[in-house]
Amino acid sequence: MRYRDFYSSLKLQRKAIIGLCTLIVALSTGSAARAEFKLTTDLKDGDKVHDISVVIAHAESSDGIDKVEFFEDDQLKATATGTPYKFTWDTIADTEGKHNIAITAYDSNGQTKKLTLALEIDNELPLGAVALAKKAQAALVANDTDAALAYSRRSTKAEPGNIEAARVTAALAARDSDWTKAVASIEKSNGYDNNPDAIRELAGYKLKMTLLPENAANFSSNLISIVDLRQKSADMSAANTKATDPSNHLAIGDALLRAGNAKDAQLEYQKAGDAMPLELANRVALAYALQDNTELSIAYMRPRIADKMADRVTRAIYGLCLLREQKFEAARAAVAADLGSGYPAAEIIAAYADVVNGETAKAAAEAEAAVKAAPDAGDAHYVSSMTIRSLTDSEAELVRTISATPFASGPYVDFAARLALQKPADRFDDAVKLVDFVLKREPDNTGAKLVRVLLLTARGRGKEVSESLDYVVRHNKAPDVKMVAAVYLTEQKQVGLANQFWDEAVKADKVHFQFLVVPNPTQFLSTYERKQHYRAGFFLTFESLFPPKPVVVPVVPTEAGQ
Repeated sequence: MRYRDFYSSLKLQRKAIIGLCTLIVALSTGSAARAEFKLTTDLKDGDKVHDISVVIAHAESSDGIDKVEFFEDDQLKATATGTPYKFTWDTIADTEGKHNIAITAYDSNGQTKKLTLALEIDNELPLGAVALAKKAQAALVANDTDAALAYSRRSTKAEPGNIEAARVTAALAARDSDWTKAVASIEKSNGYDNNPDAIRELAGYKLKMTLLPENAANFSSNLISIVDLRQKSADMSAANTKATDPSNHLAIGDALLRAGNAKDAQLEYQKAGDAMPLELANRVALAYALQDNTELSIAYMRPRIADKMADRVTRAIYGLCLLREQKFEAARAAVAADLGSGYPAAEIIAAYADVVNGETAKAAAEAEAAVKAAPDAGDAHYVSSMTIRSLTDSEAELVRTISATPFASGPYVDFAARLALQKPADRFDDAVKLVDFVLKREPDNTGAKLVRVLLLTARGRGKEVSESLDYVVRHNKAPDVKMVAAVYLTEQKQVGLANQFWDEAVKADKVHFQFLVVPNPTQFLSTYERKQHYRAGFFLTFESLFPPKPVVVPVVPTEAGQ
């Protein structure tokens, strides 16, 4: 009896244990079955994607999400372990058309959820590289950086090495001051060396690189090669203009003048005939003035001035000629009627004259007005550089001048003087190279010759320039020539002859050369070139002479106004 009771009790206990285990398993299984596990995405089958698209998965599980994997065409592309669960898809790297995206989510309990999408990449590549590059350029003009970059990448995908796409990429890099990337973008493109616009932009980026402190050792060599690039670009543009319409003498002459070729521009303008309209006559006069042939320039303008047929352009060019003849008061008077009218060329002529005459505050106001009216005019920035006291800001304006007007000699001579006057004077060789570069392009440039005399005399190398100075003195009786001769002869211990030239210089210009004693070369260089700008290579540009007319937006009256 007791045995049977014990056996029955044992059977009951065994059933209880089995029931408990079953309950535990059931509870465990039930928990997994009841776990909330969802996987969705905002995209749907057939959606189009482009550029850099972000595929976001919304995964939820009451047990927690371990990871989410993204597959493109059966290739694992990304694994996300934290929110947001996303795959950043650079679609430009893939082929156009349909692609399968599979998303698999894993929860912490080992369960999975999967969804698959059929998406279509559409980067408009059938439009072609040129059309896409145009869209990139339009976006760049509109300051839509993201769109500009996207269309540039699309264009490059359609045609690797596309020059127009490369120009946009370079411009975007330039906005971030990444000059190395900007230069590389152009230089790696196809056919950039046959594209004048690309070459011009490349030269601009290289100039920015050259001005970085780490490139100071090669400054002169780099700058000269940059100007050669600009020359190539300008010459190509002139050739293209001539090929397009050989009979359009005004357009061809303008292209030649922009390329720094004043002599050929003058000859091209004159092909239009003797009875030329004022528009052409002004250009001929400008071409002569930029060749330093002020007599012929004035001869072209004098009849029109006498007959009161001159316009503000004529008066500005006439003022330029007077500046180059060191007739500063007369130059300012020539444009007096146009001051305050918003005409930048007149403000520039007046500012040039006021700088030389020591009226710096007045010159600064005029230069500011010129820059405001013609922000892209190199001559406006040049005269502005002369009025700014801060050396850093002044040099920044000088760099803008060279960027906008690379063929004007004055800014290079000015830059050379700045380099030579730096302390410590470790940029002297660069200064001489720049002046020699100007003289190579313009062998008769008097201002460059005088600065070269002062530079080499300051270094005790006067014998190297004696012949050159002798030639200038014999062919030019200007007071600054005589003053440089006096400085040079004093250094050569020829005091008697030096005093003779000094006296002649003072008598010729009592305003600007009233030195108590003959200065040494460095002192005179600082005064003559850096402060007075007595022979600054004065020039005018098309941007200041012919500024675009302001666009007048019509005012639509409102109902209240009516």
